[in-house]
Amino acid sequence: MSDIFSFPTIELDYSETDEYYRILFSGVERKIKNGEIKSIAMTSALKGEGKTTTIIQLAKVAARDYGKKILLLEGDSKSPQLNSIIVMNRDQEGQAILKSAIPGLDVMTLSHIIKNKKVTGPNFATGLKKIIDTVSNSYDFIFVDCPPVLPMVDMHIIAGVVDGIIMVIRAEGPSRSLVNSALGSIPKEKIIGVVLNGMKSRWPRYGYGYGQY
Repeated sequence: MSDIFSFPTIELDYSETDEYYRILFSGVERKIKNGEIKSIAMTSALKGEGKTTTIIQLAKVAARDYGKKILLLEGDSKSPQLNSIIVMNRDQEGQAILKSAIPGLDVMTLSHIIKNKKVTGPNFATGLKKIIDTVSNSYDFIFVDCPPVLPMVDMHIIAGVVDGIIMVIRAEGPSRSLVNSALGSIPKEKIIGVVLNGMKSRWPRYGYGYGQY
């Protein structure tokens, strides 16, 4: 097959964890049912809280299970995670947007955004805005995998070019003061909600929680 890539270490087929992300996506849709939010950034207070896994899986179920047209967009110019996506057909290297193994889910990695040129800070955010504005009518949602809020300033700049923001917080991860500091540095009107990741519960089936900020 051509024009196909797959996510490393992440199942493309149905799995038990998909239910968590369906619950999350349903919650997001309810929160933004007015249709005014199309570009959604995923961030965290610190590195390693699971935001990239969360946004990839959310994009997967949105496209596969809800029939949405999704663009997954790299938003971290310093430590890009989506560049690790394995391209099965190298012919796609010349294309700006890559098709995934899931119908309706496309990806744009950092190398395709900046064409191997170093673009950081405000210039990178400006580039993301141009991309979002250009492709907005072609997708139901644009999910942007962003850098953590602390200690970088990049997320504060990117916050100005997206419609909404979801914060991923790992249970037993950063302190409450750090989480509050991260949330307080993001425009309150942009926050869609918070994902509590890795939460231990007496209901073992549900390892992820979703709540409004």
